[in-house]
Amino acid sequence: MNFFPGRLEQSNGWLFVVVGAPASNARLPMSLPVDLSMMVSLRPHVGENIVLGIRPEHVVLGQVALRAGIAQAFEAVVEVVDQLGAEAHLRLAACGHFLRSPLFRDASLSGWPEDMGGL
Repeated sequence: MNFFPGRLEQSNGWLFVVVGAPASNARLPMSLPVDLSMMVSLRPHVGENIVLGIRPEHVVLGQVALRAGIAQAFEAVVEVVDQLGAEAHLRLAACGHFLRSPLFRDASLSGWPEDMGGL
């Protein structure tokens, strides 16, 4: 599991988890919308510090997220790719924090690491 310290915030009636960059990193924080199914139970906790957990297998490339209509997206930089045959393990940097994710070879996905500009 990838863990990010964050804060639950509200804007225009919607809830967001805002993960701020550490003080040494000048990047903007990432803001992820809370799923509708969780808004009622989380609304009393607006303004509180929370820990966001992201399962490694739920991290997908942007083009896949767009096709699937996934709204909870953030930008990350691939730092390391460990090629393991039919899958690769990615080490990503996002907002001054690190996360890991497997990437499985998928015939419907162009963008396997060797096709990503030399990763």
